[in-house]
Amino acid sequence: MAYGLGVAKGMLTTISHLVKPPITIQYPEERLDMPIWTRGRPRLIYEVNTGELRCTACGACALACPVDVIKIEQHPSPTGKGKVLDRFDIDMAGCIECALCVEACPFRAITMAPDFEMASTYDRASDLVYDMYELRIAGTTEIDAGMEHIQGVKRGLRGQAAPAAARPAPARPAAAPAAVAEPKAAPQAAVPSGQGDTAAAAAAGAAAAAPTTAVALTDYDPLTISDEDLKKLPPAERAKVYRARLKASGWQPPTPS
Repeated sequence: MAYGLGVAKGMLTTISHLVKPPITIQYPEERLDMPIWTRGRPRLIYEVNTGELRCTACGACALACPVDVIKIEQHPSPTGKGKVLDRFDIDMAGCIECALCVEACPFRAITMAPDFEMASTYDRASDLVYDMYELRIAGTTEIDAGMEHIQGVKRGLRGQAAPAAARPAPARPAAAPAAVAEPKAAPQAAVPSGQGDTAAAAAAGAAAAAPTTAVALTDYDPLTISDEDLKKLPPAERAKVYRARLKASGWQPPTPS
């Protein structure tokens, strides 16, 4: 009886799958819409309004690449500020599509696009090496959202980064005393005077300590700053940290031949 019941349950499961719609598609005749955050081929983002690449040739992505498939060449800008990108190549024959370059980029200049159909290319030595012109992709809202999803950043952070980059440290102490000042008046009305003085002293100590913590972020060592404090810095400051670490490691970008 038990054996027959088991067979019946198995047949019932099989029959139930016969009436369900298939979950497979007939590729390549049928194609699915890939999510914008699909980790496919890396792409360089350029601004839609100006057509300029966001890449500053800092080399942070090349340093973060575990398989060393990113090659960058640059020269100093004639204006004396920043660098001019001469070459940005990615060898997709060795790329493992790990997205570590996206996470390391402090300027949000590189993302992973849903490009995966490259099997028709047979010359691995040349056809799978993409230059900065072939890697260009417009920095639309969808592309930025996909990049933020890969980086694990909440949407809307890009709009908040610009005002925070001007003076990040003084803005935080201004809000900290206001948050501490509200609970300081309440304990005085509800508790005896001795306890109220103790609570007021503790609140005053917290208010005095808050500016010190925020101001400390403006005075840091780029070689010893922790990852937690590094995340609190605006993009421009993080870029300085990456450049300092690149210089300390002895890494030098290849010079144009």
